[in-house]
Amino acid sequence: MKAGAVSPVSSSAERMWCEDGFPDGGLSEIWLNVFDKLDRTDKLAFSAASSVWHDWVEPKRTESLISEVAPQLIETFHSENLLLGRELCQSWKEELEYKIQTNPSHTSLYFEIDSGQHWIPDLRSFRFRSVLSTVEKVESFMREMTNNPGNPFPARSIDLHCNFSEEVEGPEWNELQPEQLTMDSHVQLRECLLRLPNLKQVRFSKMDKSLLLENWIRDYYRLNPLPRLEHLETVQLNSASPALVGEVVNSCCVPANIKRLSYQHGQWHAHRGELPEVVYSFVNLKVGNLCGDSYSVRHGLYDPRAKWGEFSCNLPNLKKLSIHFYVGPLELLFQFKSLIHLELFRIRDSNGEWLDGREKQPVEERLGDNSVENWILKDLSEDLVSGLPVVVSGVGCLVYIVEVMQQLCFGSYSVMKLWPSISFIGFWFFHCEVHP
Repeated sequence: MKAGAVSPVSSSAERMWCEDGFPDGGLSEIWLNVFDKLDRTDKLAFSAASSVWHDWVEPKRTESLISEVAPQLIETFHSENLLLGRELCQSWKEELEYKIQTNPSHTSLYFEIDSGQHWIPDLRSFRFRSVLSTVEKVESFMREMTNNPGNPFPARSIDLHCNFSEEVEGPEWNELQPEQLTMDSHVQLRECLLRLPNLKQVRFSKMDKSLLLENWIRDYYRLNPLPRLEHLETVQLNSASPALVGEVVNSCCVPANIKRLSYQHGQWHAHRGELPEVVYSFVNLKVGNLCGDSYSVRHGLYDPRAKWGEFSCNLPNLKKLSIHFYVGPLELLFQFKSLIHLELFRIRDSNGEWLDGREKQPVEERLGDNSVENWILKDLSEDLVSGLPVVVSGVGCLVYIVEVMQQLCFGSYSVMKLWPSISFIGFWFFHCEVHP
């Protein structure tokens, strides 16, 4: 051997390949412990290094991989792929169903921020749903799952698109009669819900856009009420007619079971954005989102006659609050005794002056005196540059509300007073007028 030459050292894989069994003194429990500490890539390489090791690991492959692979499948796969994955073997079926049904629902609403490891913006609010649009599709899916002894919808969630016809447009749409436009979608909706009694989350979106059809809808549901959904916890009502909103809330919801509520009405219902009174009995609500549009904000956001003495909120459990635009005095914020995280992206004080991050010191000191641990005040220009509507800084579960209707805070209709269990909430725009 030449001076200075270094003899090659065989790799661990080469050394193991020469062995007929585990190295002397090595117990299978020790090797399993080592195997558990490897990352996914190294586990595959380690398994292929020795035929003995591979044979020993082979019968344990589902035990070792399901807990790691299943979460990735749930995060990225469409619901149909997940259902196919359940057919691989009984172990995968049980693990996938368990992972899906026990996965936290705190990112189930479109306005909630997902900070998960596998966060995908386009799939953020649509991971755990099955999209069906007709009674026939519901029945077909149920037939396909006839041999499944468990729940055919692992996530117990469905997005119903019960439109009259997605292919009808232009002149053909104008020729349809009002009863055709109205009754078909609502009949299908009712028939679908009758066949899906165990739903945990339902999202209604853009059903009926004319107030002229309100009486048709209301009369239909008076004679044909929607079924009671005993397991329903999350309800999303986006641009739905007031008649449908009232029917869903009154008939489908068990007040004590509803934990997440999202309501967004469109401009055609801007002057009728009120919620049914039964909503105020949702005593276990954890997240509430009440949305309007620019029209309702301009004409009904605040009562110009209101005085500061009439403005109060009772949210003893509120810990996280985000407000993009805040106009008015900060005394309202100091009512939240449990608040520990506050985000204000732009503030205009009672004198009409805009505050930004350069002028936050006096306010920050006041918040510090009130035990607010995390204080964030960002200039609006930062949000515009970033291209994001809201810049979230270290908040794992944050709700922001696009606009706030008048009855949210004023008078006997105060939702804040009637939902004291809410632990986090937010506003996109908040305007409070104080008069001498």
